[in-house]
Parts: sequence; structure tokens; C-alpha cells
Amino acid sequence: GNPIRDDTFLLLMNAHHETIPFQLPAHPEPRPWQLVVDTTQPVIPARAPLRAEGDRYDLHGRSLALLQMDTSVPGPRLRPRT
Repeated sequence: GNPIRDDTFLLLMNAHHETIPFQLPAHPEPRPWQLVVDTTQPVIPARAPLRAEGDRYDLHGRSLALLQMDTSVPGPRLRPRT
């Protein structure tokens, strides 16, 4: 009966040949998203910029990206990027 808390991941896939924008979803416990893998980037910096819910993530054609909710950043929602 206890809630199970674990990591939250978001997998974005684009099978189309053109870039497609995705909007990062909201979560009941608002936290920023951290990029883990993007198949169009050979190396992801250790401190890649955090992205807020509602931000747009442009995923290049025929690629995928994996984002993880960063639970180390407490507090209110980040403002979406403009």
C-alpha cells in the first residue's frame, strides 16, 4: 500500500526525416528534465542544461533522446524557456 518512488524517464523517438518539436510534459512533482542521451550528439556534457516542463525539445530526424527527471533539484517549477 506504500507508494513506490523511482526515477522518471522520458523517451522521445522521431522516425521522420525532419526535425520534430516535442513539448516536455508536466509531472505531479514538478522537477526539471536532464538530457541523458541524444543519438545526434556524440557526447552529452556532464552538466547539460536542465529543461523545464513545457519546454520545447527539437528532436532531429531519425533519432531518439532520453531525458531523466532531476530529483536533486527541489523547489518550484522552472519557467519554460522562450
